[in-house]
Amino acid sequence: MLEAYSKNLKEKIGYIDLIAYFLANFNKIRKIDDFISELQPKVLDITDTPEQQKIRLMEESYPSEQGYSFIFQEDSTFGGIFDVDFVNDVLANFRAQLFAKGFFASGKMNKKYDSVLEFIMNKYAKGTDRLSVYDKTWHDEKRGLVITLRKVKESPKPSISFTIVDERFT
Repeated sequence: MLEAYSKNLKEKIGYIDLIAYFLANFNKIRKIDDFISELQPKVLDITDTPEQQKIRLMEESYPSEQGYSFIFQEDSTFGGIFDVDFVNDVLANFRAQLFAKGFFASGKMNKKYDSVLEFIMNKYAKGTDRLSVYDKTWHDEKRGLVITLRKVKESPKPSISFTIVDERFT
């Protein structure tokens, strides 16, 4: 699915750049317009695609929740999808999944995971190992955020997932 839609992207954005943007602005974002104008040429809204509609129907949601899905392309090897969920004009959740393609995708994904982990550890120290659920979890108590980083090793689509959740919605 991602490859078909990613052909419509005009620009690329790095996974860490996307994460950094949402980490810096999470508590300021109240509606989709608060970030879409800045990211528009680098992301494509796929919220209303048939695939995403099916996924949304299966998910449990809060009353008055509005969810959106976007794709992005980092380069010819890495691309992904991110979701944002709003509840009563509050950004409740940001989740960005990154996928690798091509030969040695697992090795490339391991290196990417390490670079994201280093980036987050520079901001939030070591984090907590939660191997049964996530690889790493951090708490930004000052801002009320739970941050997680997970690596999925299964082939043929190794991936990493990064999530920021407002603690009120955990």
